[in-house]
Amino acid sequence: MAPGGPSILIDPSMSPEDAALMKRLMGLDQPFIVQYGHWLNGILRGDFGTSLSVRLPVAGIIAQQLPNTLLLAACSLVAAVLLSVPLGVMSARRRNSPFDHATAMFSFFGLSVPPFWFGLILVIVFAIKLPWLPAGGMVSEGGGGFLDVARHLVLPTLVLAVANMAELVRYTRSAMITVLKEDFIRTARAKGVNERVTIYKHALANALIPVVTVIGLLIPRLFGGAAITETVFGWPGMGQLAVRAAFERDYPVIMAVTLVTSAIVIIASFIVDVLYAWIDPRISLE
Repeated sequence: MAPGGPSILIDPSMSPEDAALMKRLMGLDQPFIVQYGHWLNGILRGDFGTSLSVRLPVAGIIAQQLPNTLLLAACSLVAAVLLSVPLGVMSARRRNSPFDHATAMFSFFGLSVPPFWFGLILVIVFAIKLPWLPAGGMVSEGGGGFLDVARHLVLPTLVLAVANMAELVRYTRSAMITVLKEDFIRTARAKGVNERVTIYKHALANALIPVVTVIGLLIPRLFGGAAITETVFGWPGMGQLAVRAAFERDYPVIMAVTLVTSAIVIIASFIVDVLYAWIDPRISLE
């Protein structure tokens, strides 16, 4: 419904007659419901259509970009979980201590800072002032090895991870504080059970359910944040593809990106539901 059309149709050098012909050849002169019907019919046959801007099969474009976004999202999620869960546990154990207050300030920072601004700051500091890491892209010119990709992955992963860590730290802390007040924790301590075992085997195991729930809710945000992060760092993934397609009004690509991303989020949510029973045997899925 937005004004304009595919970039090929708004070329200033194209005559109105040629633009109308192109629009008719692409089927964009038909009612929206008819266009959607054609698209849906193609999807049911496994055909995502052809990109209006580059005239290539959309399925091939998605297949090329999707692994890059999955790599970035997976690295960001793993980094966020590995860092935030221990921080949340230690913050709960040292409640109202300077460490707890510092963790709270970090969480407020992560929730408040705009990802695009944080990404630009990281580029200025670590790619320009201290040229330790590349400013963008996925591989260097003439590179492409594992270490080269890993260096390009550091900054965008950090940007995506910080925002997710902020929420995970607070939820982990809150869940741990609740569990540490339970009777079975007091009983374990009264029996002389090692404190580390009490915290990480008994308390954390019972506190993971709300944490896993939050992780499931963060997965859609990972893909939404990827649109900004990939654009800032020039990471060739689904997010950058979606932004470019939106500017170019490349409807088949926009529809395909939305469909594939939605499917991934649904599958990830299903996996999170299955994990509940694995984490807590008291939960039955029957």
